[in-house]
Amino acid sequence: MTRIEKIAFILSFWSLFDEKGQVNTCSENQLDKIINEIINRVKNNESVNALVHIHSMPVHLN
Repeated sequence: MTRIEKIAFILSFWSLFDEKGQVNTCSENQLDKIINEIINRVKNNESVNALVHIHSMPVHLN
């Protein structure tokens, strides 16, 4: 994933989990760590589904 895709992915899930943070200043390793934490949280959370995620996902027009 590119840096922008990683940030968009993280922000879409942070809005779902009511988390706040400044990901624009994170290093690539920090972004990867946050993504792995999100994946683990989603795997362990039965209330998260694809529809909820899609509705909270930011849209970037090209």
